[in-house]
Amino acid sequence: MFSDFVSNIMSKLNTSEHKHRHDRNIYDVFKKVIKFRKGVATVFTVLFSFAVTVSYASPQYFEVAIVDGDNFYELTSPRTTVADLLANSGIEISKYDIVSPELDNYILSSQTVVVQRVNKVSVSIAGETKDYFTTVDTVGEFLDEKGIDVNYHDIVSLPMEHELGSDTQLEIVRVVKRIVKVETEIPFETKTVRDTSMSISDSRIVTEGVTGIDCQTYEVLMHDGVEVSRELISTERTREPVNEVKAVGTRGGKVTDKGDDFSYSKLITCNATAYDLSFQSCGKRPGDRGYGITASGTHAQYGTVAVDPRVIPLGTRMFIESADGSFVYGYCVAEDTGGAIKGNKVDLFFNTNSECMQFGRRNVNVYILD
Repeated sequence: MFSDFVSNIMSKLNTSEHKHRHDRNIYDVFKKVIKFRKGVATVFTVLFSFAVTVSYASPQYFEVAIVDGDNFYELTSPRTTVADLLANSGIEISKYDIVSPELDNYILSSQTVVVQRVNKVSVSIAGETKDYFTTVDTVGEFLDEKGIDVNYHDIVSLPMEHELGSDTQLEIVRVVKRIVKVETEIPFETKTVRDTSMSISDSRIVTEGVTGIDCQTYEVLMHDGVEVSRELISTERTREPVNEVKAVGTRGGKVTDKGDDFSYSKLITCNATAYDLSFQSCGKRPGDRGYGITASGTHAQYGTVAVDPRVIPLGTRMFIESADGSFVYGYCVAEDTGGAIKGNKVDLFFNTNSECMQFGRRNVNVYILD
């Protein structure tokens, strides 16, 4: 419409010279109008450019949502990196966690930042350690996720409901109970029988001995293959022992009343008397030189016998009993001599004078031991 108005004026200016001046005035007015409109347009252009510049120069804020596991946050954030957004929000990120978008990305529009918590779990089983990474929360969930079997007796260092941290140490001790049977030998005894048809130096086995067997049943507790305890459950005799029977010869030997037997090289029949340390027997009193000392230099005691060294040498081991078997002096040693002890005579030492009086004088059998 404005262009039509301009065209009309221009045509009038060209129609006649007569109206030239009049129209010239109108033309001047029109030029002023045109200049005014151009000025206004310029102002509007400047204002628009300023508005755009201010709009882009001013901080831009976006509505951002953060999902951190079970936690959900909504906030307004300026254009910044995801890492700065989380840091400014007080949300700590470990080196194992997964963040989407990535930490160095910029927040460009309203969006959701997701933090997926990843925990490192170091598992030690039977001395071997392996690292795992998981997004579950508890020890029990972790074991199920990784397919790590734990039986009823196994020892787990942390409870199943324990919450995992960014770096959790978990130890599993494999516990095994076993039933173990152990056989123990029962030694046999040796029974001795005497055989008069054999020499005292001979012997033979009549019945072979057989060891018995006891079977013990144990419950054994193993930790990672190492035995830590053993409990006896039962004992069963699976084989009875059989005693060995041994026959020993008695010909040329002696068996005492107590059942002891010995071999001897000679049997001498002697007349025996008794002595003690009284003055009547030895002619010495306590404190006298040589009191209680035998010819061999030993102290006189029960088992010391005075002999004639020409018949029985000093140091000879003997066994003496009365010829009728009514009295047994027993094992003794020829250690002393006496002025009245000549030939087949022996003098037996007793501890008291009353024992000497009771013994008196007797014929005895003196067995010279091998």
